[in-house]
Amino acid sequence: MPAVQNGRLESRAATSIDSAIAAVGSGSEPVWVGWAVPLAEHRGSLCTQWSPDLAGVSIARIEPETPAAAVPSPQPVRLEVGTHLVVLVRLVAGRVERLRTLDDECPIDAGGRAVHWLTGISPAESVRYLDALIRTSASTLASGQRVALAAVPAIALHRDAVADATLDRLIAEDSAEAVARQAATWMGSTRGARGFETLTAALGRATDPQRRRLLVTALGQSRQPKTADALLTLARTDRDAAIRAEAVHWYARQASSGVLPNVMGIITGDNDDVVRRRAVSSLGFIAADSGIPALIQLARTGPSPVIRKEAVSTLARTTDARARAFLEELVAR
Repeated sequence: MPAVQNGRLESRAATSIDSAIAAVGSGSEPVWVGWAVPLAEHRGSLCTQWSPDLAGVSIARIEPETPAAAVPSPQPVRLEVGTHLVVLVRLVAGRVERLRTLDDECPIDAGGRAVHWLTGISPAESVRYLDALIRTSASTLASGQRVALAAVPAIALHRDAVADATLDRLIAEDSAEAVARQAATWMGSTRGARGFETLTAALGRATDPQRRRLLVTALGQSRQPKTADALLTLARTDRDAAIRAEAVHWYARQASSGVLPNVMGIITGDNDDVVRRRAVSSLGFIAADSGIPALIQLARTGPSPVIRKEAVSTLARTTDARARAFLEELVAR
């Protein structure tokens, strides 16, 4: 159970989220219902930073439109992220209008609202409820769509295999595009080896160009050992130039070795200007000791005006002294 400040915390045992919500959320006054499940590994913190005037205390303010508590109680400096995912839904007249995800180490400012905390919710029940929320909210007005899109990462952050099957389905071609994009992105960034395998398999099956590009972008979020090789293969061999361009961009950001010769090979070997421009710009993501000299050389002697122009544009976006000196030389000519 997270620490709740500036609000009323009530705890109740429950195994069904729907039943608990029906019991506490039918009034017109907004209330929050929350529960916790084991948290999947992920990058970054789920606890938002709020108000520098509060001595740097890290706190989640779930009711931003209401006045904050005068002085939150001091919180210890966190050395690690939490071990459990906290899911919070805001109810008005029984309807979910907002969804927040935090970790259990993040204190909450409830803005004076009641927070009904459910104990006994299993990961399977949590995912089932969030999946149903996506189905009922994704096609409604903007507020419902925001809830649906917030529910996707909430599912991905469950440390349970039940989340994988649900994300697999959300990535399927009959899902709404925005939901599928969210599901694919979070599958790549949070689901480890299973996420990598799911995305590569989906790429092999997908035929829609826009969906395939979405999957390549999602694959670029994976940190699995085989990710860079998979992206390089796509950048070299895929029949769709847009896929090759997206793949070389993410390959340059992912690979730890051999990046420069492989990207240079695509720049000189691919026959599509879109791919070659994206490959040139991707050199801005690799180590400056190799990327900047390569860009300067391409700007001077690149095999086409398109490549030379993109190299100059990429150099202009850096703060490297060598790039600045070259651009000054170019202007002075």
